[in-house]
Amino acid sequence: MNSKHSIPSHFSKKKGTYVLIIFNTEKNTIRIGSLGEIAFSNSYYIYIGSALGPGGLGSRLWRHFKKDKKIHWHIDYFLMAESSTIIGAGELESDEKIECEIAQKIQNSYAEDELIPVKKFGSSDCKCKTHLFKLKEKDTMKFFKIIKKLRFKIVTKPDRYH
Repeated sequence: MNSKHSIPSHFSKKKGTYVLIIFNTEKNTIRIGSLGEIAFSNSYYIYIGSALGPGGLGSRLWRHFKKDKKIHWHIDYFLMAESSTIIGAGELESDEKIECEIAQKIQNSYAEDELIPVKKFGSSDCKCKTHLFKLKEKDTMKFFKIIKKLRFKIVTKPDRYH
């Protein structure tokens, strides 16, 4: 088994865009850095991000799976909460920053009332309204079908992570 510092070998080492499906187990309010207090539901959330720096997708995904980390991005505040856990992830290799395009394609794949944007979350470096969406229904199958259609490789959660 990998140590807590080893990136699983099935994670890509290349640059690209990733998606996370996160389950929040309770209705709560979490302070998200400069965004302030945000109310979260007992629901599934979809987050879209990019990994264009050193280590690529593997480093970024592995970092998100760990609870013990320095907080840097909006998503870190959400993922550090005891109530949130990543249940799945997808990666799409690309040298270009396409997370905004992917966020829009995912949003367009749902009816307006099926996917609820969490305003300004994860989008302080772009013109998007958000990169985090709440799934109204607790059904993740449609999400996995959408990201497969967008050519994402679905990666599994490591057996153990910190």
